[in-house]
Amino acid sequence: MDIHNPTLRGGDTATGGNKIAPDFVCNSDRRLKEEIEDYTPKKIDVRWREYKLKETGETQIGVIADELEETNPEFVVKGDTPDTMDSVKYIRLLIAKVAELEARLNKLE
Repeated sequence: MDIHNPTLRGGDTATGGNKIAPDFVCNSDRRLKEEIEDYTPKKIDVRWREYKLKETGETQIGVIADELEETNPEFVVKGDTPDTMDSVKYIRLLIAKVAELEARLNKLE
């Protein structure tokens, strides 16, 4: 759900800011999906960065959404605020990157 353009269902809430979700769940049941196909790994151009957050001064490792959007916009959340990456899209990015590396490793073997 995009917090800038929420589609709320029973019990869903849209909020902004940093949140802690200790029991985050992604729907993965086959009954919730259609047009299921095998994933064909593709090159994902990710520039991993180390940076400090201006607001807190905290050092983090991650990506710059603006940079990632140039090559892989499917992982970036667009809205009225600065571009972001929600945790689900971040997890999908990491899964896709692992699949890409696994395919490369299998080719080398």
